[in-house]
Amino acid sequence: MSRYLFPLALFAVLLALVIATREDGTLKGMARVVDGATIVMDGRRLRLDGLRPFPLDEICRGAAETGNWPCGREAAYALSRLIDRRGLECAVRTETRGDTEAVCKRGDADVALEMLRRGWARTDLGGAPAAAQSEARAARRGVWR
Repeated sequence: MSRYLFPLALFAVLLALVIATREDGTLKGMARVVDGATIVMDGRRLRLDGLRPFPLDEICRGAAETGNWPCGREAAYALSRLIDRRGLECAVRTETRGDTEAVCKRGDADVALEMLRRGWARTDLGGAPAAAQSEARAARRGVWR
């Protein structure tokens, strides 16, 4: 019996370490916007899970009558309006590549999905994020105008 106790205890410790490095907890409070997919909350830089940001200096091509426009800055402004000095609750996790990602909610609304629905973010994921991006693109909202 005792010969199994040490390997079992070692496995439990290693499992706890793996879980601890992936799950950092939950942050609640105000956030500052960095770009259309990144916020700073409680001194931590968080990328909204599943989003690829438009760099702040990105310029998008508009129709001939509207010309080029600063879509990166407008995406950041859209995120600022969406969170609008309201508190967020973010479940934070650290990815293996070192990025700190978070699923952030404002009330019951997932902030990343809402940015996709409004057309101010893009994703490489499938499922609900891809459907939200396709909906915005079809409706010509946000950057897809």
